[in-house]
Amino acid sequence: MTLEQSFPGLRNSPGGAVVAVADNLFDLTGPADAMTAEVLQNQTRQLSAQIKAIDPAWHYDEIVPTDALGNRIETIQGLTAKVNDLRFQRAAVTARVRGDYGSLQVETLRFVQRNADTAYDQGVALLKAGRLTPKLSDQEALGNFVDRQVRRSLRERYN
Repeated sequence: MTLEQSFPGLRNSPGGAVVAVADNLFDLTGPADAMTAEVLQNQTRQLSAQIKAIDPAWHYDEIVPTDALGNRIETIQGLTAKVNDLRFQRAAVTARVRGDYGSLQVETLRFVQRNADTAYDQGVALLKAGRLTPKLSDQEALGNFVDRQVRRSLRERYN
């Protein structure tokens, strides 16, 4: 077993290895994570209520993992993704029911920026691994990769 397996997050810890080990032993970030999760859960309830007010027939389909006792397993990343999805759904319902596309434009821009950031990171890794073949330059290959990924994800999102 390596040190990283014993202490998850060691590699990506902004404070370094000492802080990561201390956090795992003494749960330094636990209260902040719990508060963040609570805020995100409140946002999901508010967004769901706002969408229901616009379209009473709307319902949110989701599959949530559970532990052996049937309790929901919710992570901050999962809750953040849910909030982002609900914001996009609120914008789509507003556009469909009220004909107001302003919020859909805002959510589309947020979605595109998040996906562009993710695709850029993936593209840099692929470029370093030699899996992107540049025709003119590395920047051109990276830009083409990001464009393809963002267009694909936006098409999927709108579908």
